Amino acid sequence: MYGDIPSQLGSLLHLRYLDLSGNSLYGAIPSQLGKLSSLRYLDLSDNDEIYGEVPSQLRNLSHLGYLDLSQNQLSGALPFKFGNLHLLNSLRLDGNFDLTTDDAEWLSSLSSLTTLGFYSSDVGFSSYRLQMIGELCCKIICLLERF
Repeated sequence: MYGDIPSQLGSLLHLRYLDLSGNSLYGAIPSQLGKLSSLRYLDLSDNDEIYGEVPSQLRNLSHLGYLDLSQNQLSGALPFKFGNLHLLNSLRLDGNFDLTTDDAEWLSSLSSLTTLGFYSSDVGFSSYRLQMIGELCCKIICLLERF
């Protein structure tokens, strides 16, 4: 598959599984994907040319268990922290995200999370970014120790 991610996918309201990985997709992730309220699995990985910020509407995917946005050119803030992704058990990201302590708090609140992947082709991690990833890991470990 080649081209933009079709925004018309947002009208498939009963869709549960969407795997567009390993294609030649480019452009921004359409905000209309946030309307897929029945979606349980979303994989947009390995397209290399999907860029921009992750649309905040994806935080509305309350049934989502698997989200893979890795191997793309995404950046900006993670829009999920105030969302309704309580069933998320696998989250895989890469890119130049602005990690904050709010992200660490949000990730540590995901009691179903079993897989967390932060991948980056950027070898030059800043000390701030390494500190944020360290905080994320510590908070998640503390959460797991409570169970």
